[in-house]
Amino acid sequence: MPTPIKNKVLLIGWDAADWKSIGPLMDAGKMPALQSMVENGVSGNLSTLHPVLSPMLWTSIATGKRPFDHGVHGFSEPTADGKGVQPISVLARKTKAIWSILNQHEQRSVIVGWWPSHPAEPINGVMVSNHYQTALGPLKDGWPIAPAIVHPPEKCEELAELRFHPDEHMAPHILPFVPRAAEVDQEEDRRLASCLKIICEATSIHSCATELLENESWDFAAVYHDAIDHFGHGFMKYHPPRLDRVREGDFDIYGNVVTAGYLYHDMMLGRMLELVDDDTTVILVSDHGFHCDHLRPASIPREPAGPAIEHRDFGIFVMQGPGVRKDELIHGASVLDITPTLLTMYGLPVADDMAGKPLLAAFAEPPEVTHIPSWEDVAGDDGQHPPGKQTDQYESKAALEQLVALGYIESAGEDAEMAVEKVVRELQYNLAQSYMDADRNRAAEPILEDLYARYPLEYRFAIKLAMCYRALDKTDKLAPLVEELNNGTRRDAEVARKKLKEFADVARARRKARKEQREADEKAGIDPKDRKVEPIFDEEERKAIAELRDISRVNIASIEFLAGYVQVADGNAEEALEHLLIAEQSDVVRPGLHLQIGEAYLKLERWEDAERSFLKAGELDGVNANVHFGLCRTYLSQRENQKAADAALKAVGLRYHYPMAHYCLGMALHRMGRIDSAIEALKVALSQNPNFPEVHERLSTIYSKRLNEPDLALTHTVLAKEMRTENRRRRREALGLPIPEKVAVDLDEMLPKVPSVEREVDPKKIPRLRQPPEAPQSEPADDSEYITIVTGLPRSGTSMMMQILNASGLQPLTDELREADEDNPRGYFEIKEATQLRDNPSWVGNARGKSVKVIAQLLGELPQGYKYRVIFMQRNIDEVLDSQAMMLERLGKEGGKLAHEKMKTVFQGQLAHARKLLRRHGIPTFFVPYVAAIEKPELTAEKLAEFLGSDADAKAMAAAIDPSLYRQRRKAAADDEDDQSAAG
Repeated sequence: MPTPIKNKVLLIGWDAADWKSIGPLMDAGKMPALQSMVENGVSGNLSTLHPVLSPMLWTSIATGKRPFDHGVHGFSEPTADGKGVQPISVLARKTKAIWSILNQHEQRSVIVGWWPSHPAEPINGVMVSNHYQTALGPLKDGWPIAPAIVHPPEKCEELAELRFHPDEHMAPHILPFVPRAAEVDQEEDRRLASCLKIICEATSIHSCATELLENESWDFAAVYHDAIDHFGHGFMKYHPPRLDRVREGDFDIYGNVVTAGYLYHDMMLGRMLELVDDDTTVILVSDHGFHCDHLRPASIPREPAGPAIEHRDFGIFVMQGPGVRKDELIHGASVLDITPTLLTMYGLPVADDMAGKPLLAAFAEPPEVTHIPSWEDVAGDDGQHPPGKQTDQYESKAALEQLVALGYIESAGEDAEMAVEKVVRELQYNLAQSYMDADRNRAAEPILEDLYARYPLEYRFAIKLAMCYRALDKTDKLAPLVEELNNGTRRDAEVARKKLKEFADVARARRKARKEQREADEKAGIDPKDRKVEPIFDEEERKAIAELRDISRVNIASIEFLAGYVQVADGNAEEALEHLLIAEQSDVVRPGLHLQIGEAYLKLERWEDAERSFLKAGELDGVNANVHFGLCRTYLSQRENQKAADAALKAVGLRYHYPMAHYCLGMALHRMGRIDSAIEALKVALSQNPNFPEVHERLSTIYSKRLNEPDLALTHTVLAKEMRTENRRRRREALGLPIPEKVAVDLDEMLPKVPSVEREVDPKKIPRLRQPPEAPQSEPADDSEYITIVTGLPRSGTSMMMQILNASGLQPLTDELREADEDNPRGYFEIKEATQLRDNPSWVGNARGKSVKVIAQLLGELPQGYKYRVIFMQRNIDEVLDSQAMMLERLGKEGGKLAHEKMKTVFQGQLAHARKLLRRHGIPTFFVPYVAAIEKPELTAEKLAEFLGSDADAKAMAAAIDPSLYRQRRKAAADDEDDQSAAG
């Protein structure tokens, strides 16, 4: 194995950076750091993968593998128990990253912000996860940093100090981005706050990265910035030139944000270049581009990952360092090529199971390339998490499971299950698209068929399935699918329009009711300003209206396009043209439409018309590889072989993984007599698509007629015949496989519901104690307004305290559903609704003037606006856990699957959080140590009576405390220990 290089490598990621935006800024001399890299190294486009979703792409960059191999398929994932949803984690990655491989060769790495990289992996070096820079709340509530964010964890506090929070004095820093920021009404316009948040997060990453680069020992470093992508999604619509649909005022205020974002990144790049020496290779990449011109979409699809429509297929690639060519362009680079290139630079072999290739053209003297079957089979410490590692959310989840088993919290309901289902659905859809992007359409087909069968209103699944059928040449399935889709969209649109009319009726009724209320207020002398005016529709209702509008609009151009798509696949070029030319009359900017028209003209052998259509597509999107591939085939059909070869080279230069383009290049070169180059192109096509009989047939012809090598010719002839036979067999089998039967559709049930005229308050929108106080809690006029909350951990004495308060004359709010038992002989004094606080807190008002038991973990779910006072039970946590364990054993249930010490740590954190909430809201709180209450009942009762007020009966409260119950439990626990010792 070659000796690894001694030079350092710094890999920098700028999500969504695009040459189209960068070029004019560099030409104007505004990005000097990047300009210096371009002039002192190689640069070019970096082709992306589909779907164009960043966590998938950055994992491909770090592994050299496609998503179906590396395991990261989206933005979110189910939690380990399958009951909830969490952001995608590094645990989804099932292959080694570049830093894992380097770890096995004693190379030290610094990784900052890579997406995903949480929880931070225990590598040789420092890893800071992609959760590091995100502020989840106001600074006054604290900004703790979880140990899982940084490895090694002892660096947490040091690196936490380097973060920038939007609440810090950052206002002056926004002026280069929004010079007219002072004109923005921030109560109404949150865009300024969004811009500031992006700036702070980028600054946090840069601050952390420069600290580590300067002060840590490292051989490899990777730093990821997401800010350019975030600036794009938030503000590219305002970027010059102004779009007709953008208001001049918005354009004037926010039109500079994207440009300023690029300039800021160049400043950060300049500082990083200062921190490395001349022996360090620096690579700057982006995972995709971002439309900044006439191709900016007019609207964003209302679907998960819909904003990805704003992404462009080409990111940027720049590389400078020792041995790298200077001021040269590089072609055909892909996000899959970064890790193979890095391995080659370190003198390590490229794995055969990696989809990318080393970018040898970047080097003045190309390094030696060696290969191994897979790095997954190489043993050694790779710095990955051990099997079975869970994210931090699991610990909280396990604690919640314990509470569910004890009966104090209900399990997650249908909302959580629906969220998990949606996430799994999107992960499957992304997986299918990844298969299709690699021409593995057979693997994608059953996934898409299942998705379409289960979600018939998600038309995107049907459209992608149609593309899959066409790629597989399954026209027998394609035609009925498209017909069904066309009929279905018209039918669904009619139902949606009917519901929209019902929404309009609701709006009229609400306006009428509002007018009547206003008139009544005027008669009563009430100032209109004293009554808060709610919008006609709330947020959920507006979402429903938007969804119905999307469904109600039948896109004639899309229907005609799909009809033409089917006819082209069937070979009915004349009929296809009729549909496609109708679609062309729409105002939609769609390069793909002109590509399909070109395909129809090719089948009709109307070469000039075909060329004109492909060139028109090129005018709309000049870096679309399909444009040049279409031109290549047009020229091949006319035997203009040099022009065909040039067009094919442009296609593979833009998208290297394009087996059909390599095949056509080989065909053109063969005709031109450039045999060696033709064979090379054909072999590349075969490496990218091993099931390609036409390539074998072309190679057979070359070996027999040009090179006089009959044995090789025969080998390729046999392989071609075997492939064609196998393909025919598969096609026959597929004919007998029906599309999975779709779920029976009740449109009225599947479409959004029309609300009643009287709007119901959504209990989930009621402000809770876990949220910042809307107003400080004031003193009530009398004690009858107080809601007395008894809280603490389960088994900490809360039931005993409810008994004490009941004896004092303070009535408990209870439903008496939970009967007394061995664990609580005097009763539980509970109300079931208290376990359902997360979903519905509307019952809490019934507790005015009463006491109610709410466990500490649910205090944050209590609604704001009531007068609370809290009695907080405190008990040794070891005793609490032992008591819970005995109770669970008697109930025959299992709790959360955490070790005693781990559960103890979780509960301690939850108690600290509960105390913090009470302090923040200024809620009067009386802490009662459980043991003190048992051992000194009179003193406890006196202090409690003082807290509650003069009406409390201290003697009655003291009499309600039963010390014998505690002694019995202690004795039972001791007996259990004796039994276990005897058994041992």
